[in-house]
Amino acid sequence: MLPDLYPYNVGVPHANYSQLRECVLKSFGSLLSAHEEDSMSRFEVFCFKHDLEVLLLAAFEQLQEHLGITVHETWKREVEEQDDNNPPKKIIQSLFRKAKKRYGVTTAAEILRNASLEDIRSKCPQSFAPFVEYIEKLTP
Repeated sequence: MLPDLYPYNVGVPHANYSQLRECVLKSFGSLLSAHEEDSMSRFEVFCFKHDLEVLLLAAFEQLQEHLGITVHETWKREVEEQDDNNPPKKIIQSLFRKAKKRYGVTTAAEILRNASLEDIRSKCPQSFAPFVEYIEKLTP
């Protein structure tokens, strides 16, 4: 499961990853019957600190290339540390408006397809990197 940490207190009361993780695990556990409880050991919770768009900020060169405009970074270099009042989603939407392009999930996939996983992982060490590491451990 990969919920967004931001905005806080939406869905379940939380102000940080630990609180969100606890609520999600509790919710999942309540859905399991007694003979399914061993499933809990195969369930893990990760979250983006912000929306999926945090990955696009990490893929700066690919984003700029896709937009076809020169983009001046007006956001924090540590992309997971954006101001909650100006989250990555708002930044990305603003950049697409400036470039007079439409933005959607398909567009994000196109941009990220051209980015290096290692580069994005290194720029998103708090939330995305642990998720990738977990997936890699599962893959032989």
